[in-house]
Amino acid sequence: MVAKRWYSNAELNRAGRLLADHTTGRIPQPAQAELNRAQSILQHFRKQHLSVIAQAETDLLAIVASMGLSHELQTRLKTFARILDKLDRFPWVSVSNMRDIAGCRVTLPNQAAVAAVTNRLLTLNATRTGNPGKLDDLVTDPRPTGYRAIHLSTKYDQLWIEVQIRTHRQSRWARYTEFLTDETGIDYKGGNGDPAVHGLIRQLSDLYALDDAGEVSAELLNTHSSQLIREISLGTGTSPDAAHELLNRPLGLKMLENKRNAQEGD
Repeated sequence: MVAKRWYSNAELNRAGRLLADHTTGRIPQPAQAELNRAQSILQHFRKQHLSVIAQAETDLLAIVASMGLSHELQTRLKTFARILDKLDRFPWVSVSNMRDIAGCRVTLPNQAAVAAVTNRLLTLNATRTGNPGKLDDLVTDPRPTGYRAIHLSTKYDQLWIEVQIRTHRQSRWARYTEFLTDETGIDYKGGNGDPAVHGLIRQLSDLYALDDAGEVSAELLNTHSSQLIREISLGTGTSPDAAHELLNRPLGLKMLENKRNAQEGD
């Protein structure tokens, strides 16, 4: 159960907006007492989500265990700085309605397992709250970058958490775009950089989608993915060997891969 608040949603939202605008220099320096109070409110609200993460993690572990699925499970609490960054980038967003301060990600062997776990979680949410949650199907309708996953937002104790459910291939592809971003300093994960390289990255995502659906042979998968990785590596100046190691890393054993990092961003 989350700790009781001493502030209203209106005060919370004002605190978030004050801090975001102060950080970007949009407003004059507020009084220190006002800043301190705003920081205390936002930090308290952020830390309330730790109990939400624990509850969601327990439910997800129970679901995958009952189905006998190998998986990786990661949880994260959005950092203070990333909350303010999101408020800056999306001025219409209020802190009280932010759905991804708490996050939980489960990686599963294939698309059939993703669909099964998603359905179980929707049913559980409906039983708990009377509402199955807000489903964002980025498998059926991927992002322009090629990103695929199921995002499901639900509430525990009146606080939102975003659960991401994706396949092993989808997870490794997402980590590969992060690798490219880290190695080059260009935000390939967010869609920046050479359009030709992005076309190759999307082709790799499409190829992995065919593999998740069981519609491509192992031989064709290896041949085409190796060719795409070579071309992406040439276009970005990154190591193809490092890419292969990352993309072909096996799905971890249940207990070895379960981890929590309360300081990780999104």
